[in-house]
Parts: sequence; C-alpha cells; structure tokens
Amino acid sequence: MDAKRKEQEEEQRRDEEYNRRKIEEYEKEKREEDTRREQERLLANQHSQAQLNYLNYKRKEREDCEKREKERELQLLMAEREKQIEEKEKSRREKEKNLEEIRQWLHMKQKYNEEKEQREKELAVRTPLLPQDC
Repeated sequence: MDAKRKEQEEEQRRDEEYNRRKIEEYEKEKREEDTRREQERLLANQHSQAQLNYLNYKRKEREDCEKREKERELQLLMAEREKQIEEKEKSRREKEKNLEEIRQWLHMKQKYNEEKEQREKELAVRTPLLPQDC
C-alpha cells in the first residue's frame, strides 16, 4: 500500500509538475504573443502616423498652393482694377482738356462776335443812311 501510495503521489507530483510546466509554457507563449501584438500595434501606429504625417504634409502643400494661386489672382485683379482706374482718369483728363478747349473757343467766338458787332455799329454810325436803306 505504501508503494502504491508513493507511486500515486509520485504520479500526482509528475502531473502537477507537467501541469505547472504547461502553464508556464502557455504563459510564456501568451507573453510572447502579447509582445508580438504590441510590436505590431506600435509598428502599425508608426505606419499610420507616417501616413497621417504624409497626408497632412500633402494637405498643407495643397493649401499653400491654393493660397498662392488666390494671391496671384488677387494681384491680377488688383492690377486690372488699377489699369481701369488709370484709363478712366486719363479719359476724364482728356474730356476736361476738350471741354476747356471748347470753352476757350466759345470765349474767342463770343469776343469775335462782340468785336464784329461793335465794328458794325461803328460802321453804321459813320455811314450815312441812303434813301433806299430807309
């Protein structure tokens, strides 16, 4: 009986040792798997971060390009507007010049007509009336 009992105890001890080793082996594999998954997750995060950084870089580059394009368009519009303003100002000055020339011409014509009228009055005073003029 003692031998049987010792054999059972030895078998139980071997079973417990076997179970303990299996548990340790399982825990070791689980730790290794967890470590591998964590590394994969970190690598995926790094990859995702790199992709995100690249996408942000491209977005910023596109926004900067759009901003430069809008600034160029604005500068062109401002230059066109400035040109229109200059043309209007030139046209206005030309009209003012023409109006001044017309005023001067009218003034000269009025003087000429007044002088002509004055000469005709003087001539009429000096010239005696003929009978047929009456």
